[in-house]
Amino acid sequence: MNFSEKTKITLPILLIAIFVFSSFGWIFYFHNYQLKQITRTVYLLNTIDRDIKEFNMAVQSGILTLDNKYVIHADKHSLSVFDSLSTLRKSHSLEAERIKRKYMEYYSKLVSINSLFLEKRIAEGRKRLGELELIYSEINDEISKAIAMHTLEHERAVKNINIFMAVTSFVFIVMVSLIIALFMHYSKKRKQAEKAMIESEKMASLGVLAAGIAHEIRNPLTIISLGIEHLKQMFAGDKDVLYLTGNIHNAVERADKIIKGLLDYSQQSAFRFEDFDVSLIIEESLQILDEQIKNRNISVVKQFSPLPLHLKCDRDKMRQVFVSIMLNAINAMPDGGTLSIKLERDERAAMRIIFADTGKGISEKEIHRVFDPFFSDSQGASTGLGLSIAKGIVERHGGKIIIESRRGKGTDVIITCPAGKG
Repeated sequence: MNFSEKTKITLPILLIAIFVFSSFGWIFYFHNYQLKQITRTVYLLNTIDRDIKEFNMAVQSGILTLDNKYVIHADKHSLSVFDSLSTLRKSHSLEAERIKRKYMEYYSKLVSINSLFLEKRIAEGRKRLGELELIYSEINDEISKAIAMHTLEHERAVKNINIFMAVTSFVFIVMVSLIIALFMHYSKKRKQAEKAMIESEKMASLGVLAAGIAHEIRNPLTIISLGIEHLKQMFAGDKDVLYLTGNIHNAVERADKIIKGLLDYSQQSAFRFEDFDVSLIIEESLQILDEQIKNRNISVVKQFSPLPLHLKCDRDKMRQVFVSIMLNAINAMPDGGTLSIKLERDERAAMRIIFADTGKGISEKEIHRVFDPFFSDSQGASTGLGLSIAKGIVERHGGKIIIESRRGKGTDVIITCPAGKG
């Protein structure tokens, strides 16, 4: 995946991330501003409550007497209350107006009572002090309600900010994880593409080399084969000569098989993908190997679904894979045994094809080499290219092939490929 392809996918994600976090930033700013306003309101209400209480205590303590200086002293308390109310009105005018009206009523009542004291109408003034206390109680109730309401708002605002921070943190983690996952995915894809390109170049070089070797070796092999046939005719009655020529003929055939396998391994022929019922391809493969299966006294157990299980594949290539795997299983059971073939879909709806034999198995030391070109433990029964070619074909189908085995316990070959539409 090149830079422009990465940009096409990552740029929208980055823009979405920027938009989301910008929106979260504005939301956080709004909530934080709201919290500050509520905190300031509660502070102002507490200040007003304190100042009015001090003012009322001054009145109740009898500080307000006939002496004019105490009237001025009371006015200083009143100025503090008015300042706090003016500040409160900027953000909460209705509450401030209600408290101010009550306070003005209280203050007016106080002034009128104070006037009675100044006019020496002491008894009448003291009689009206009860009215002053009633108004003070109403002011106190109004302030208490406002404080309670804003305290509740403050708690809600704090809770909202905590929830918002938790959600923001979660979204941030998800976004960062997504971006990291995407870059890791692109990095993996790039490495896979580089590996595939290197492998393709290797196979192309190997193809040229294999073609050259095949040409150079097949010519002498043809001459040897013709010579063998000539010797057979010349010495038709000589058993020793026939035995030697038979061995030479077998060696020539094996060399020709190796050359053919090398060409198959190196050539990247085109694949034609179509939907096929896998069970039918397996049946075709079994027919090809029918003689070997009977000669080795091998029982074949098939566990197929009654419904067709389709695979999008190149029929000929997949048949080649099945024949190669089953031929290895046959060679692993020279004295007979059981070959089990199972078709199933896994939890991801992928096709699983399992070949299990009861042969000699593969040792832990050798199982890691089974897909290596020219590796074989069947003493000349195969060229050692079959599984290497099979692995390449399965991978070209978007699948994978794994082998599970233990010496003396048999071998399981498991192919997993994307299922077809059928």
